[in-house]
Amino acid sequence: MQYLLKRHPHLESKPAEARATLAKFGLPKENDLSMIEKLSGGQKARVVLASMALGSPTSCCSTS
Repeated sequence: MQYLLKRHPHLESKPAEARATLAKFGLPKENDLSMIEKLSGGQKARVVLASMALGSPTSCCSTS
């Protein structure tokens, strides 16, 4: 969750929203307070996807 709060400071006052977003991407609640370095590769990917979901709607990924 620290990763999300660092990249989305507006969530500092809404930790429940950050936790809910992580849960939507399948990150177990017991991992909420884990440092990102301690997470598995799949869990790290989920955190990054959650961060992207919280980002600007104009953000886009391209494979070309």
